[in-house]
Amino acid sequence: MLSGARARAREIRAAVMSLTASAPCLSRTSRWTTHRTSPAQTHRTVGAIGGTPRRPRVPSAPSAHLPAGGARGFQGWEGGRGRPIIVRAAPATRPPSDAPASDDAPPTARGKKPARGGTRADPDPAANPSVASASGPPVDILADDALGPDHARVRRWVVFSDLHLNRRTSRVCVDVLEAVHREAEARDAGIAFLGDFWHARGAIPVEPLIEALDAIRSWTRPCVMIPGNHDQVTAGGEVHALAPLAAANPRRVKIISRPTVWRNALWLPYRRDASVVKKAVEAGWSMDVSEDDRPPVRAVFCHADVVGASMNESFQARDGLDPSLLSPGFSAAGAHTGGIPVYTGHYHKPHTVPNTNITYVGSPYQVSRAEAGQVKALIVLDAEDGWVGCQRANPSAPADADPTVDPVTGVSPRARLPLDLGPRHYTVVGEDGDVPEGARAGDVIRWTLPLHSQGVAKPETSKTLDDLGGPPPGIERARAAGIAVEIAYETTAPPPRIPKAESLGPTGLYAAYAKAVDLPPDVIKLGTSVLEEVAANVAASDVDGTSARSIGGGGGGGRSPVQLSMHSVEVEGYGAFTDAVVYPLKERGVCAVVGDNRDDGCSDSNGAGKTTLVMAAMWALTGNSDLRIEGGAGKTLTKTDVVNDYAKTARVRLEGAANGVPFW
Repeated sequence: MLSGARARAREIRAAVMSLTASAPCLSRTSRWTTHRTSPAQTHRTVGAIGGTPRRPRVPSAPSAHLPAGGARGFQGWEGGRGRPIIVRAAPATRPPSDAPASDDAPPTARGKKPARGGTRADPDPAANPSVASASGPPVDILADDALGPDHARVRRWVVFSDLHLNRRTSRVCVDVLEAVHREAEARDAGIAFLGDFWHARGAIPVEPLIEALDAIRSWTRPCVMIPGNHDQVTAGGEVHALAPLAAANPRRVKIISRPTVWRNALWLPYRRDASVVKKAVEAGWSMDVSEDDRPPVRAVFCHADVVGASMNESFQARDGLDPSLLSPGFSAAGAHTGGIPVYTGHYHKPHTVPNTNITYVGSPYQVSRAEAGQVKALIVLDAEDGWVGCQRANPSAPADADPTVDPVTGVSPRARLPLDLGPRHYTVVGEDGDVPEGARAGDVIRWTLPLHSQGVAKPETSKTLDDLGGPPPGIERARAAGIAVEIAYETTAPPPRIPKAESLGPTGLYAAYAKAVDLPPDVIKLGTSVLEEVAANVAASDVDGTSARSIGGGGGGGRSPVQLSMHSVEVEGYGAFTDAVVYPLKERGVCAVVGDNRDDGCSDSNGAGKTTLVMAAMWALTGNSDLRIEGGAGKTLTKTDVVNDYAKTARVRLEGAANGVPFW
């Protein structure tokens, strides 16, 4: 399997290089601004995937300006760092989007990454008419046929979002892709995807990548995609990991990487900068009405945070876009006076934000335990009827949603196609619990048992479930039915590994630890001397070991050092911590941080959150994490990377005092 994947990667890379060999001189300094694009300006973007990434070589000339008439684009990967770069080419004549590259074109001159502190080039708008320079207008306007005749012709569209493909989910994700295409084919429909195709944008494993490309390559229906936050590589959002999908099926798959008006809808890729979205929406609302006196923007497709949206079953978003921006009929008083429909990705729970026309499509399967009980579905929309739900998609369903049981009130049940793919998640509590009704092989149950089931009620014992007569009957029935069972226990403070560790003090704790692990005498002597020096510094400064002397700052320089004392750190949804955990720091002395990974019995302490907890204060103060986590590559985790798989946001609260002034 692996050798076949490598062979396929080599074939793809060879094909990419042969396509780009015919491109003429390149420019990395010219910028493009595209307001409206005709069908003749539609071209494919070829992604360099597979094989060993290489940095394009630099021509002898410093740059070459693009002649009038457009360009073809090549997207590659910068060698050694896994960061995408874009190289632009400007042929004298353009082949149609589905025509092969000419074999007699001039040789390619290749670009070079900008100097440190410069700006890396953005995707070429002529390579994909939906892409324009970041310095361009707030919104691009495309003709209906700008993406191709099939994209302009098709009336119905099957919409889905938040696939989150990775190694763990690749099988169910491929099933989803096949189901989406099957439903679109049966209805002569197109496919619209609203972001987060990948789970981790920074490094895509080879096997899932090839499986996804094979699935996309087989599609025969027109498709439009916008990047989500998990797909994007650059802060501006125009370099993203959807490029390989367009390269795998350039005629069918088109990526909209900038705010764009196309087919009377405003398409908004995810942007970290909310002002970019606001300017694009305002520009869309201000467009002139059409000849039939209808507004040019009759729907919005986006990937965004919206205030008041359900992040999961328990929490609503407090940050994000104001609903009135996307849904003009929304008022702060909660009244809704109409407005255009808005369909968005990002939050996995399918629902309509209360008192708005903003509907979260939701993920097509239960990505994590946080989605337990959620009903997933595809949405079918009619582009020629204002992008409202197509009532004929599922005629046997009720005409209207029941708001008491159906959170998706903005789309009729008849316009939804239920999906039941992949493992479903359940929660069971107690030894007398039973297998949930409807659970099937492949599903996952998190089964919480009382403490005595683990044998921790009596710390002097080491009994397991087997010692206590085996697992409860319900767990045995679930496992016999092919259901995965994750056993958890009621939370309690575990007994310390070193008895009375909290009362020993730094020197006593170190001595107990050294004895427990049988440290060599010279190591014990060195460690003891270090602790004695730290203790002396603490006594002199009276500030938790953070005086100028203890941190090596000295007392000179003409400026008094800042005396920082950290009192506690609270983490929630951060790293390995799903629920809120408060860890005291004040007057603790030297502590040994140990872990117990109860989610993975084979991991011992790995993944329990030791490093996450220690580095949480740094992340709260600076937004950066320990470089060692990234293998010393000079890259730190982004805010998105630190969010727990079962949470939508990460929060770290640090309390302490700086020069005696409290902060939190």
